[in-house]
Amino acid sequence: MTDGEAAERRPQGWKAWAGLAVVCATVLMWGADQQLRSLLAEPIRLALGLSDAQLGHLNGFAVAIVAALAAPLFGWAADRTDRRWVLMASVLLWSAATAAAGLAQSFTGLMWSAVAMALGEAALIPIAYAIVTNWFAPSERARANAVLYAVLLLGGGFTMAASGSLYGWLGQAHPGLPLAAGAEPWRLMFFLGAAAGVPIILLLLLAPRAKPVAGAGLAAPAMTANHGAVLRHFRLHGWTIVRVYVGTMLYAGAWMMLIMWAPLVMVRSLGVEVARTGELIGLLNVAASASGVVVGYFVHRRWLTASGSAGNLRLATWGALTATLPMALMLIDGGLLWFSAMLFLASAALVVATSQAPSILQCMAPDAIRSQVIASYSLVVLPLRGAFPVAVGSLSDSLVGWADRPLLVALVVVSVAGMLLGALLMHSTENDFGALGDGVLREERAAHEASGH
Repeated sequence: MTDGEAAERRPQGWKAWAGLAVVCATVLMWGADQQLRSLLAEPIRLALGLSDAQLGHLNGFAVAIVAALAAPLFGWAADRTDRRWVLMASVLLWSAATAAAGLAQSFTGLMWSAVAMALGEAALIPIAYAIVTNWFAPSERARANAVLYAVLLLGGGFTMAASGSLYGWLGQAHPGLPLAAGAEPWRLMFFLGAAAGVPIILLLLLAPRAKPVAGAGLAAPAMTANHGAVLRHFRLHGWTIVRVYVGTMLYAGAWMMLIMWAPLVMVRSLGVEVARTGELIGLLNVAASASGVVVGYFVHRRWLTASGSAGNLRLATWGALTATLPMALMLIDGGLLWFSAMLFLASAALVVATSQAPSILQCMAPDAIRSQVIASYSLVVLPLRGAFPVAVGSLSDSLVGWADRPLLVALVVVSVAGMLLGALLMHSTENDFGALGDGVLREERAAHEASGH
């Protein structure tokens, strides 16, 4: 199918937006399942006798390597068949792994469930970003990307708040619930998260088809979804792609650290109950996400539109640098209100940076190999990103007896270092990425205009 034929076969009007709604629901479920390990870290640690280093390993090297190896395989499959089927398979796998986490009796069992969950989740981001290009023309993608990313961020906050409230309710009501006798509330939370996969799979069956386009590409004419086309693309643009990937990973890793460790900091250092922590973190995430997306949109629209693809990279760099100040100020012992304010400011700045990710990744390659190239992000950076949770957890354990709030100190040190290095690397590749991204977009716009749509 050529680019022109793809334009003819794109779902029109409400069907495209209905399909996007299903993808957004899938993203919400993914975010909720991911957040469970962060929200429930303290009750899990107490129930299974874990250390901070072990908690870090649940999102560390082993998990990252599995995701890194699996993502290109999912990307390869998604560039050869209907992308919905690959996404449904991944939802089924990570739902089963979420249920297994609820059955874990030791660190080993929890670790294996985390590895299996990472295997299933590896397909989501490559397919979610690529599937938008199947359903929306280039002129419509900015809005579709904004909706997808807003749901990812705002939905994450809402699901965190809802999970906190649900955990509090289960703590009071679960002894009288059917099938819940003897099960700890944190285990029930994992079971409920797994059950949400069933309606998601049914909705994906009803979504519009999403087959990849085999059309003209930047690196070679008449690209098809094969390894040779991907390798040719990387030979021409590999150094640019790798620098963008690693730079993005460094500041996104800092954002991941906030999401993962901030609930535990609130529980352990500030004395907030787990249920209340989920509600507070969720509301802060919603406010920070909304603020970050709006600020990022207007800053880009006002000052960076003329910069083309490079403008997205520049805005991401600005956001990462801005976030370092409130992150460092978290070390001031000002109580819950001060910590919450600094968490909000750091999160909002990081949202400005990370909200550029869909546009950045979609500009990396033409549609025929887009899923595979985006999936290569996982292969390049996830093993590196796996160092973040382990570094925070291990540093926290080593600072016990040396610092009053060792986990908070470790979180700030690792996150600020990642943001600074990421901003530096992104700045160094701005011009090269602009040339690559603008070339991809020019070809897609030309194909769309030639189709008469």
